[in-house]
Amino acid sequence: MKTLQLSIVLLFLVSVHQAGAVELITYDPLSTVCSPESNYTANSTYQHNLKSLLLSLSSNISGFATATVGQGPDKVYGLAVCRGDLSAAECRNCTADAAAMIQQNCPNSKSSTMWRVLCELRYSSSNFLGTVDTKFFYLNNVNNATDPVLFNRQMRALVQNLSDAAAANSTSMFASGQIQYTDLQVIYGAVQCTRDLSSANCLNCLNEAAAFIPSCCAEKQGAVVIGATCSIRYELYPFLRGSATGQQLPSPSVPPATS
Repeated sequence: MKTLQLSIVLLFLVSVHQAGAVELITYDPLSTVCSPESNYTANSTYQHNLKSLLLSLSSNISGFATATVGQGPDKVYGLAVCRGDLSAAECRNCTADAAAMIQQNCPNSKSSTMWRVLCELRYSSSNFLGTVDTKFFYLNNVNNATDPVLFNRQMRALVQNLSDAAAANSTSMFASGQIQYTDLQVIYGAVQCTRDLSSANCLNCLNEAAAFIPSCCAEKQGAVVIGATCSIRYELYPFLRGSATGQQLPSPSVPPATS
């Protein structure tokens, strides 16, 4: 498991209170990684293929899309994925904006990844499709849980349940749900993999992301752990649209105390 290093632009979540609810404000894009190792020249065949690939992804996406354009050293591989609760139109708009932004933010880069709040766009001259990437970055709520032991127990149970569900759902590789935290508070969660992964690789990616949580986000009452091939988010407020908040999950059983 690795964290993304200096090439990543990491921006912070800021907590504000409005109308009695806690909202998390993010910057868009959340982060962009531009490969410093390989560049293409302006007006080259690679640039032409890249533009064709980005247009194809943003035009044809319906939640998830992959594409390849070109041959030999000028071949470009691409992937786009939208958060599982987005409509088809919202997904296309997010991806189209990302396609324009990634060319501005990573000019002449042969390999780039952009994470927006609602979608991810990735391309490379190397074939990454179907391969798990376990480099993660994170953004966390600035507030601590009032009962961190209970919160972490419930959160871990929720994340594990959702990870199993997402890996088993080859159609969307997305799962969301909620679990009781206190009498008055619920933890909402969502996990997602890119659909080029196998079920086993999806679960492996999510397990790696979950294992990252204690080192980045301990005691925080909300966080998102994001990688190129999977992501996990949990909060004390519903952050998905409508019914996408998912089903209420039972609380894990507590082992009896030993004498």
